[in-house]
Amino acid sequence: MSDYPRADAHARRALSMFVDLHDVLGQANAHADLANIEHHRGRYQDAAVRAGQARALFLQAGDTRGHADSEGVLGMLGRLTGDYRGALEHLDLALTLFTRIGNERNQAWIHIELGTVGRQTGAYTQARHHFHRARDICDRTDDAVKQAWADRELGILARITGNWDEALTLLSAALRVFTDLGSRRNIADALVELGSLHRVKGETTAARTSLERAWGIYVDIGNRRGIAWTELELGTLDRLTGSATSAREYIDRAAARYAIVGDRSGIARTHYELGCLAQLRGEDAVARTQWETALALYAAMGSPEANETRTRLNTL
Repeated sequence: MSDYPRADAHARRALSMFVDLHDVLGQANAHADLANIEHHRGRYQDAAVRAGQARALFLQAGDTRGHADSEGVLGMLGRLTGDYRGALEHLDLALTLFTRIGNERNQAWIHIELGTVGRQTGAYTQARHHFHRARDICDRTDDAVKQAWADRELGILARITGNWDEALTLLSAALRVFTDLGSRRNIADALVELGSLHRVKGETTAARTSLERAWGIYVDIGNRRGIAWTELELGTLDRLTGSATSAREYIDRAAARYAIVGDRSGIARTHYELGCLAQLRGEDAVARTQWETALALYAAMGSPEANETRTRLNTL
């Protein structure tokens, strides 16, 4: 497991020292470090508190770069927890600030975040625009990590729109780069997306292999959201292959983790999947309740999954 406790202890000691020294910028950076640690542990609500404290201190210190970073982190955390409207407000401001100070590498980051929000809200043309903007910047700045990240997102878009060959090419290319760089969380993210692609193509063995590899990495690095995401994917795979008991176990575990993390999109999907399982058991009333809960969450977030959920409800 990554040594988050030690990193957390170092950051907290640094924060205490900067408080004693009345060093506002040092305090801001320490809060930003703590926000990053909490984010990677999957503690998004705690991360948002730290990022908000960092933003206030960067503003007090007149540090535009730090302010922009904090807005970007708050936008990313909003995306991860399903607060897409709030995410866009933070990300738009971050992009403005990074453009003002000429920081192209972080402009690429924000374009990827904006594109991801677009993908998650069904604005696929806008999402593709942002991902290509990010790739153009990465070409100029020789940023292999963000270029692979943009490719992964374009691969997800290709899967969603039914371009499975393109999706496989992009996701596989991203996985190779992340593997070469030793970026374990990004490796796991790419593996889950490849697992999802194999699932929709009916390649269940390949899907399970990718998902189980990803799950092992997330457990090893202690990423709660990644564990929940992978368990939900495995639950979906088991539902589709007739293993209802195992599916329910995976989905229940994912639901508990998503509740702790505060990921509304993940919570909505667990309700959707539980509705599908209930329908398989002939429990239409239970299915309706689960799908209505999922629909309310998806609609509030502006997620395109709301349409699929309505379609399910119309089958009852």
